[in-house]
Amino acid sequence: RDPGMAKHKVVIRCLPRTLEEEAFREILKPFEGKYTWSYFRPGKTSIFPSRSRPGVAYLYFPKADAIIDLVNFVEDGKFVYKERVWKPQVEYAPNQGVPNMKIPPDSRQGTYDGDAHYHSFLETLEKKIQSLPSAEKQLEELEKNEADNGNPKKDEIAPIVAFLKDGLHKGKKGRGKKDSRATQAKQKRRDQARDRRSEKDRRGNEKDRRGNDK
Repeated sequence: RDPGMAKHKVVIRCLPRTLEEEAFREILKPFEGKYTWSYFRPGKTSIFPSRSRPGVAYLYFPKADAIIDLVNFVEDGKFVYKERVWKPQVEYAPNQGVPNMKIPPDSRQGTYDGDAHYHSFLETLEKKIQSLPSAEKQLEELEKNEADNGNPKKDEIAPIVAFLKDGLHKGKKGRGKKDSRATQAKQKRRDQARDRRSEKDRRGNEKDRRGNDK
């Protein structure tokens, strides 16, 4: 910015630590409508003095004359908080820039009303969702229909139902074979362990006899 240009943004420093934004705006109520942008940072109170800090506020006045009125307002002792007169420091802000508060219009606003996909989506939300029966229940109904009407054609059976049906039958057959094989393997391990114990006992007896002969 050009140093010769008029300044409109001020910073108010050394505000009370316990001052809140609502109380700050109430104190500056005579200037309501004179500033178009503001930023308030509350102070902090701590048992450690190094961690305590006063409050700070930034104000933007479109008319520079209002800044002079604000300075006179503070100097005349009208900045009162909790029945005590405070004299914070009012000075021009080092950075005179302010955020752009104008929100550009959205070109997409209002276009949903004429969108066919959006209306179809709303219709799906209004419809009640019918949950499908579980696979087990479908299988039971299928077996019941087979018992009543005979075996249906292969094309009439849903692939997942046919897969579950085949898996159940194979599982029942395979489970019996698996159990028998497991039983045989277990018995074989027992026989081998018994043979190893018998062999160990036999060798121990032979060793004892040799010792007695000596």
